[in-house]
Amino acid sequence: MPSPIHALVLALAALATTTLATPTPADYHHTATHSKRVTYHPSDRHDYCGEVAVARYTYGPAAPLITDCQAIPRAHPGPGYWSITPADTLAAGGDRWVRLATSGTCAFEVRAERRTGQGDKDLFEWNFGTNDLNFYSGRVGWGKEGKGDGREAVASTVGCITTRVGEGRWVDVGWRTTLA
Repeated sequence: MPSPIHALVLALAALATTTLATPTPADYHHTATHSKRVTYHPSDRHDYCGEVAVARYTYGPAAPLITDCQAIPRAHPGPGYWSITPADTLAAGGDRWVRLATSGTCAFEVRAERRTGQGDKDLFEWNFGTNDLNFYSGRVGWGKEGKGDGREAVASTVGCITTRVGEGRWVDVGWRTTLA
């Protein structure tokens, strides 16, 4: 008869073996790639934007697969945030969409909405947190389930706080899921 410690070790080994062999849902096999251009900061601060967002949906072949988009928040490094600098915004090109993460056919992108009419002079640094990414891509975007074809893109605008020292002002930030 094995000792109680030996029996415990055997039980834990059996549990680990069966746990490791348990199949996972197919959509868990997606891995999200995070932008190498935008700086990510691990941090307890991970919520920089409001939670009121009126979503606009697009369906069909021009939209990403819902399962790919759902993989992004599950794979983010969190908790933490991305710093989006003026250089990141300018490097994104004329439409100013900055890509934070991709998974399969889906990309999650953000941009500061122009408000001042001053062109590139209205660029500044702002943060987008992993909680923000979770909320928008994981809760807001998938209520209509792609109208049956498994594809759906979603976009909205929310208020996020800037990182300008002493200002603490809010800026409108657009976010979207789009084809990668």
